[in-house]
Amino acid sequence: MKFIDSDTLEFQTFTGCSSGTTGGTGTVVIGYDFTISTETLTKNTYDLINTTMGSQTGYYATMTDKYFTSGGSTVAGSDTVKHTAFYPESSSVLWWQSLLSDKDSVTSQSMVTTKFE
Repeated sequence: MKFIDSDTLEFQTFTGCSSGTTGGTGTVVIGYDFTISTETLTKNTYDLINTTMGSQTGYYATMTDKYFTSGGSTVAGSDTVKHTAFYPESSSVLWWQSLLSDKDSVTSQSMVTTKFE
């Protein structure tokens, strides 16, 4: 995940990862217009073994698919809007909720699924 500017976010997907620090091949980079709402959400966060890590406060957001890059070329995205939330823990750590199809799915979810450090 990489913030290009204040409202553009890129995700790169990987395959063949054997651990959190080794292996894997980068595949597609997807660029989104990222819009943060003023609406705050408070949820419990969980690690990968489903242990509660504590309550976090974060923000509802939308992500519009604008482009993707694969094999050295960039192609226009579908303009599909996805809904998500993020929960900053510090300036370098955040919890990220899965991309979902609608706002209600995000605000009614009971957990955050991924931690980025």
